[in-house]
Amino acid sequence: MAKLGVFISVILGLFVLASCATLNENECHTVNWQQLGDRDGAQGFALTRIAKHNKACQKHGISSDVPAYEAGWRAGIERYCTPQNGFRTGRSGITYRNSCPSNLADGFLGAYIPARNLYIAERDIATTESRIDTLISEITRLANSSNVEDKARLKEKSSELRYERDNLPGLRADLEIARRDVNDYLKRVSHQ
Repeated sequence: MAKLGVFISVILGLFVLASCATLNENECHTVNWQQLGDRDGAQGFALTRIAKHNKACQKHGISSDVPAYEAGWRAGIERYCTPQNGFRTGRSGITYRNSCPSNLADGFLGAYIPARNLYIAERDIATTESRIDTLISEITRLANSSNVEDKARLKEKSSELRYERDNLPGLRADLEIARRDVNDYLKRVSHQ
């Protein structure tokens, strides 16, 4: 029950954060638009994020400085859209926001895609192995129960366990492919 409470709290917290404006009234009055653009670019936000800032500030009758924001964003996005950051971002499991300009996107994505695929493959195996462990515990509990409903659930959970175990070889193959792709990328980079 405690886990459910934590889960609900996290979901509510995310909802509150998602509904918040990007800037409050005080920030709209004091923001350095070039620095804000630089920070947004360096965090991988698309240039279109200025529209959210503009909307937040217009509620308070304040206009944004689009040219200053764009200048800052261009500097920040150049630091974000590097192959090194693409690799780091992919390995961290962070979703790419399609923010890199075309002249920087190839380098960033060339590192991001194999790194992200490795992250996903590792995550999928860990999730499946955890699910298998949970099912084994549940099956053990159900097998020791004399309740008729638990016996019916035992068959269902045994079927789920077979399904998860049958998926593991494919997931392990995906992991090996992802590892190979990352190693190939790292070899290419080390020879440049």
